[in-house]
Amino acid sequence: MSGWLLRRSLDALVTAIAAVIVLIVLVRLLPGDPLTAILGDRATDPATRALLEHQWGVDQTMLQSVTSFFAGLLHGNLGISLSEQRPVTTVLAERLPPTLLLASLTLLIDFTVGLALGVWSALHPDSLRARLLGAFTLVGYALPSFVVGMLLTWIFAVKLGWLQTGGLSDTLLASDAPAATILLDHLKHLVLPLGAMVIATLAVPLRQQRSAAA
Repeated sequence: MSGWLLRRSLDALVTAIAAVIVLIVLVRLLPGDPLTAILGDRATDPATRALLEHQWGVDQTMLQSVTSFFAGLLHGNLGISLSEQRPVTTVLAERLPPTLLLASLTLLIDFTVGLALGVWSALHPDSLRARLLGAFTLVGYALPSFVVGMLLTWIFAVKLGWLQTGGLSDTLLASDAPAATILLDHLKHLVLPLGAMVIATLAVPLRQQRSAAA
């Protein structure tokens, strides 16, 4: 077991390193550079541009970019986000808790509701509701999750105005609001992304459990 886990960990590490190198190479092969994409048509004198290129590492060679990234990674430094002008570690620290919450809730629903529906489908294989459920989950699995998310957003946020389209909380909500109000606000913001993730993944545990119970 420990040997299998070690091999899997090494495979994941090698894959991550290869993905980073390929990404850096592809970005360098694209026409233009990130600095031009950010500045656009705004006039910048050569001295300022050279300073920004050095500050953001745009003037580095491809090999220097790869080595500097991994050197910074060893010290916990992932660089500066060019789009947000903040350290990448700060951006990740802000995004990680909502991401973990969304992933945890998705897994919880998949392995409770999905397994229950799988058992029910196995007990009623020829019923119309079981066939419709199987078709719905299969379509949800076949569609990309971002397509499902856009459809849900268009229906429930744009057309009906029932749910929120982004963020984890209402920026206008008072910090001293009752806990129930804050919890309800969080749930309203989670419904759309959680629904998209569940629709895109529910078919897997449902079909596995149906096959096992059949």
